[in-house]
Amino acid sequence: MPENALPPIKLKRPHPVKQSQRLTKEMRAIGRTKLEELQWEIYFDEDVVRTGFLPPDTFLPEEVIKVVLDRFALINTMRQLEDTTAAYIYLRPHQSKLWDLIQQLAITFSELRAAKKKRKKTAVFDLEEDNLLDKEIAPAGVEGIAATTSSTTSTLYQSLIFDLNLIFFILTVKHIVNRIRLLCL
Repeated sequence: MPENALPPIKLKRPHPVKQSQRLTKEMRAIGRTKLEELQWEIYFDEDVVRTGFLPPDTFLPEEVIKVVLDRFALINTMRQLEDTTAAYIYLRPHQSKLWDLIQQLAITFSELRAAKKKRKKTAVFDLEEDNLLDKEIAPAGVEGIAATTSSTTSTLYQSLIFDLNLIFFILTVKHIVNRIRLLCL
């Protein structure tokens, strides 16, 4: 490259999903957890003799999980899902399970969006009232209802993650015990 040459320009491709339709961090976390649970469910359901000792991500690879979460709003039919995952031969027999999960997640995400929208409308109204009360009555530094709402949501989210991790651990232990039983026969 000549000394006075400019570096090549890297063009960033636009995201295929509109900003308003993309998943939030909370939705992505829920979706990732559910997809990883499906990954293990598929793995546990597979015949040990047929699949050997393939890792769980052979059946639902990380790149499929990422693509499904990135393009979630664009996957509206089973055909679109099949097109997205066509290259993954171990996933083909399980696409109906993946499609069922995507439909369940779509319902969950729409409920989360509706709750957030409702909370946002309510929070604006409550904060306006709280600010008036804070100025008149409350001591300096009191934030009103906003701090309580976010800490409650955070606590519920942490509880949900703990429960999901516990379920995942129990399923893993059951699977290991079953594999040991099969090997001992």
